[in-house]
Amino acid sequence: MKKIITRTKVIFILLFVSFNLYAQIDLDEVDANHEFQWGIISYHRGEYNESILSLEKSLSLKPDWEKTKLWLGNAYFRAGFTDTAIDYWTDILDNGGGSVDLRVKVDNLKYLRTMGPDLKEAPRYVYFHEIPGVTDNYSIFKRPSSCFATFDGGFYLSSFATNEIHKFSANGVVKQTLRGGLSAINHPFDIVETLDYLFISEYSSDRIIRSSKAGTGIIRFGKTGSGSGELLGPQFIADDKDSYFYVTESGNRRVSKFDYDGNFIFSFGKKNNFFEGLKQPTGIAYFKNKVLVADGRKKELILFDDNGNFIKSYKSELLVTPEGLSIYSENEYLIADGNRIVIFNIANESFKIFAQLEQNARLMKAVRDINGNIITIDFNGNKVTSLTDFTRMYSGLNLSIDRILSDDYPKILVELTVSTVDGSKYVGLEENNFLLAEDSYTNNSMSLISTGNKSDFVDISYLIEGSDSMKNSGSAKVDAVRDLLDAMEGRGLFSIVTAEEIPVLELKHSSGLDNIKDSLSENTNYSKNWSFDLGVRLAVSQIMGGGSRKAIVFLSSGSLNGEAFSNYSLTATLDYLNNNNIVFYTVYTHQDELSPELEFLSKETGGLTLPLYGSSGVNTILSHLRSKPSGSYTLEFSTTKDSDFGRRPLPVEVQVSLFDRSGKDRSIYYGPGE
Repeated sequence: MKKIITRTKVIFILLFVSFNLYAQIDLDEVDANHEFQWGIISYHRGEYNESILSLEKSLSLKPDWEKTKLWLGNAYFRAGFTDTAIDYWTDILDNGGGSVDLRVKVDNLKYLRTMGPDLKEAPRYVYFHEIPGVTDNYSIFKRPSSCFATFDGGFYLSSFATNEIHKFSANGVVKQTLRGGLSAINHPFDIVETLDYLFISEYSSDRIIRSSKAGTGIIRFGKTGSGSGELLGPQFIADDKDSYFYVTESGNRRVSKFDYDGNFIFSFGKKNNFFEGLKQPTGIAYFKNKVLVADGRKKELILFDDNGNFIKSYKSELLVTPEGLSIYSENEYLIADGNRIVIFNIANESFKIFAQLEQNARLMKAVRDINGNIITIDFNGNKVTSLTDFTRMYSGLNLSIDRILSDDYPKILVELTVSTVDGSKYVGLEENNFLLAEDSYTNNSMSLISTGNKSDFVDISYLIEGSDSMKNSGSAKVDAVRDLLDAMEGRGLFSIVTAEEIPVLELKHSSGLDNIKDSLSENTNYSKNWSFDLGVRLAVSQIMGGGSRKAIVFLSSGSLNGEAFSNYSLTATLDYLNNNNIVFYTVYTHQDELSPELEFLSKETGGLTLPLYGSSGVNTILSHLRSKPSGSYTLEFSTTKDSDFGRRPLPVEVQVSLFDRSGKDRSIYYGPGE
C-alpha cells in the first residue's frame, strides 16, 4: 500500500513539474523564432517579399526584438523600399542599439538620397598610397615614364631606365613583368592595352612593339627616320579602340597613325597653310573621333580630327611643361605638368589646377583608374603616387553581404559586393583583402573563388511589353532574342517574361536558341491593362543572386500605360533594380517619343535606350554590360559551427581592407534541415 502511495506521489510531482515547465515556455517566442528563421532563409534565396512577411510576423509576436528589425530593414532594402529600411534601422539606433557599421550605412544612404547629381561637390583629391620604385633594399623600377590603367583595377607602368614593363594589381603589387624576350625592350616610353594586344613605344630604338597581354607573339614595326612609317623618338600612344593608334614623335615633331598590324596610315602635325606646326609634341589622347595633342614648347593643347586636320588650339598661362594626357570624364582631360596635374574642360575651354605634388616632382602622366583613383607617375622621384577623393578616403569601403548559400554545409558560399561611399563598385580586390570570422574568430579556411569583374558571364531577363500595340511584334521579339543570345555566346542565363496584366514567365534560365520560338508564342494576353511594375519584379526574380553581371532588357513600344506604377512606385522600382545591382535597358520598336520613365530607369541604373533596328544593334547591350565594373566577390569557407540540424542561426562577419581603407558587414544563416 505504501509503495502504491509513493508511486502516485512521484507521478503527481512529475506531472506537476512538467505542467509548470510547459507553462513557462513562451509560445510566442517559439513562433517568433520560427518565423524569423524562415525570414532569413527566404532572404538568402532572394525571395524578399516572403522574407518580409515572415519577419513581420516575427516582429508582431516579439515587437522589441532588435534582430528582427535589423533583418526587416535588410529585406525591405533589397525589395526596393529603401526609406522603409532606413526607418527600421534608425529606430534601432535611436533606441541605443545597432553597431557603428549600421550607423555608417544609414548615414551613407541618407546622404546619397538627399544629395542629387546637381548638388554633389566636385571631387577633391588627396594622397592615398605610394609605390617607391627604388629603396635601400630593392629596386622595382627606375625613371617611370608612363602608365595605363586596366579594367581589373590595376595598371601597367613603363620603367624607362630598366627596360621593363610592370603590371601592378589594385593592391600595388607587381603581377607581371615584360622584358621583350630575346630582343629586350629598349627604353620603353608608353604602353596602351587594347582588347587583344599591348602596344609599347621603344624610345631608343624608334620602334613600336605589339605583343599579347602575356608578353608573347611579339612583333616590332617602324625604324629610325623621317619617312612614311619611320619614327624618331616615339613617346606617347593613344588608341582609338577601332583598330588604329596614334603615337607622338619628339624627333620628327609630328603624330603618326598605324593600324594594329603595324601598317602606316599617315602622319600629321607639320606646318601648313592652316597650322603653324607642332614644336614639341608630348601627350596625346583620343576621344570621339578627335585627337588632342600637348605641345611642351608652345605650352598649349592642339585639337585635330582623326584624319589629322587641325581644328583648334587651346592656350593657358597655367601650362608650363605639359606632358602626358588622359581622359578624366566625357569633356575633361588630365594634363601632367611639372609637379602639378592640370584639368582641361574642352566644352568650356577652361584650365584649372587639379592637384599638386612635391616641388621637385616631374609628372609624366596622370590617369584615372577604374576605381576612381588618380595614378600619377613621377619620373624624377622614381615613384607612383595614388590620389583619391577626399570623401572616399575617410569614409572607407562599403561591404555588403548579399546572400549566403549553405546547401553544401559545412561548405559555405558568401556572395558580397564592395563599393565606395557613392555606390561605385570597387574592383581588383584579392583574397588577402578579405577576412572572414565566425563569432569573432577568424576562419582560416576562407578562399576567394569568384571575382565578378573578371567574368564575361551575364544573366539577362528579357521583359516583353504586353500591350495591345505589341500584338503584331512577333518578328521583333524573335529578332531581339536572337541578337542577344548570339552576343551572349552561351556565357550566361536567359529568361523571358511577358508583362501581361498578370505577368507570365515564358522561359526560365535558357542558354541557347532551343525552344525560344515556342516560348515567344502568340498566346500572349495583350491588354491595355498590362502591368509594367509587376513584370519588372518577376523579371528581376529570375536573375537574383550569383556573381554574373545582370540586366533586364525591356522590349517596348516606347510608351507606358497609366497603371505602370500602380503596385510599386517609380522610386521603388528604381531602388529594387539598383539595390540588387541590376541594369535596365530599353529596346523600343516604335520611333515615337520614348516614355520619360523608361529613359529615367535606363539612365539611373547605368543602362541604355536604343531602337530595335538601330545601326548599333541590340548586341551593343552585351558589350556595354560587360564593360561595366563589377564589385561582386564570392568567398568559400568550411564552417566550424554546429547548425543543430538547421535550427541554430550561424553568424558570419566579413571585413575588407585596402591600404588605410576598410569596411565590414555581418550576417547570419541557417544550415540545411534534417
